[in-house]
Amino acid sequence: MSTECRIGVQNEDGSILSIYCHSDGFPAGVGAILFDFYDSEEKVRKLLILGDLFELGAVIGDSIPFEERGRRPSPRGSEWFDLPFQCIAYRRDRGDKGAEAMVSEGWESLKREMIKAFGPDHLYLWRSGEWWWCHYPFLDADMKALSEVLEEMMEAVARGEGCSGP
Repeated sequence: MSTECRIGVQNEDGSILSIYCHSDGFPAGVGAILFDFYDSEEKVRKLLILGDLFELGAVIGDSIPFEERGRRPSPRGSEWFDLPFQCIAYRRDRGDKGAEAMVSEGWESLKREMIKAFGPDHLYLWRSGEWWWCHYPFLDADMKALSEVLEEMMEAVARGEGCSGP
């Protein structure tokens, strides 16, 4: 079973451009990768151009056959090695139609669309120069700075409580 999420950016006019991500959507997974590797609006927008993702990686990467996700030939060409940090995109890597980024009129519109689609568990939104996070049912009052969420998780780990996150 997957932990799904949406990743988006809020535009100046209030609209939101977002994509679906199928795997590891919890803050210790997708959240940490977004925070560490997609730390500017330019990087976020380049990510969203890919459209819906099977898996978020630390780098956008190159097109690979979907069935070979997570594996790439070595530079010598005779061995395989895992490449866990490349994005795997449904449109680019599998040729799926309708996997482009979605534009919502605003926050309320995005919530309605996500709930209608039996929404993903988590939402990551780049706005005002930083990442924000919320958990289903996506109430605006529940949005927290992702930096705070990740810090709370690290403190929990330090106390020996694990890091499964909210």
